[in-house]
Amino acid sequence: MPNLLRSARAPMFASCLLAALPGASAAQAPDYRARLDSLFDILGTSQRVMGTVTIRKGERVWYQRSVGYRDSAAAGWVPADSATMYRVGSIAKPFTAVMIYQLIDERKLTLDTKLSRFFPRLPNADSITIRDLLGHTSGVPDFTQGMDGIVPITRDSILKRIASMPTQFRVGTQRRYSNSNFVLLGYIVESITSSSYAEQLQRRIVRRAGLRRTRYGGAVDPMKNESRAYYFADNHWQRQPDDAIENSGGAGGVVSTTSDLTRFLAALFRGRLISASSRSELTHGFVGGLATLAKVLVRSPFLAPTNPGMRTMDRLVRTPHSWDMCPTTPSRSR
Repeated sequence: MPNLLRSARAPMFASCLLAALPGASAAQAPDYRARLDSLFDILGTSQRVMGTVTIRKGERVWYQRSVGYRDSAAAGWVPADSATMYRVGSIAKPFTAVMIYQLIDERKLTLDTKLSRFFPRLPNADSITIRDLLGHTSGVPDFTQGMDGIVPITRDSILKRIASMPTQFRVGTQRRYSNSNFVLLGYIVESITSSSYAEQLQRRIVRRAGLRRTRYGGAVDPMKNESRAYYFADNHWQRQPDDAIENSGGAGGVVSTTSDLTRFLAALFRGRLISASSRSELTHGFVGGLATLAKVLVRSPFLAPTNPGMRTMDRLVRTPHSWDMCPTTPSRSR
């Protein structure tokens, strides 16, 4: 590879809906594509990011671009392409939220269902609701803090870890991001359906939305066009050890492509996954409803603010620090 530049940077991926691009008329589209090409040419040649971007308009892909590599094999670096699968991290949370709202549509759950129905031994379980878990108002501590993500741990160990940590605040008084909220929601999906998260993901979302390369968990397999993770240090890309992705559960256990992520969003917005009332609740908190949510999704490269590559992206394209987000902030009435 050519000489690489500056401080640490990490691979990225993004997916978005063209409908949220301001003034994205047919006449303007070629100009937008040229601008995007120019941006990714710069990012690629300066070794600032590696990854894939997909923008979908309706049923067709309007723009797609891959930059950099997905694997460093003995024979050399292997380029990423439009079919490369990535561990999508916190974008698993909208998948989990959709499955929760499907269960609500099926009357197997409500936003006011107490956590104690499933996990009575967790602190404040009698006060925490599904609404709180979705909206990060539960005060449940983030079990990933201070944990080695490479070491696999069991569901029981995760629950014990959550129970042993101090709560963050009194239920419903603040909003603070915690991966534990969506791990618990994923467990709730499994409890209600008496099946695994992986099975429910396939049945409830992958098949309904027509996704082609999306799954839950599993080791990275470069032979199947799956991307490893890299970070930039000592003037070159270095492979990052693979996390035990199953630890993340409903908070971050999904593997997918950017094309499938846009298909998922399109299916969600078109009412193919949840009811109109559930969709309204799911997007509540983004002023302006679905249109504003779509803008947030476009402006957010779906990456955590702790990702050094995204801090670089922020300087380059002026995106807000809201990447590690979940579009689920239902209103809380007490």
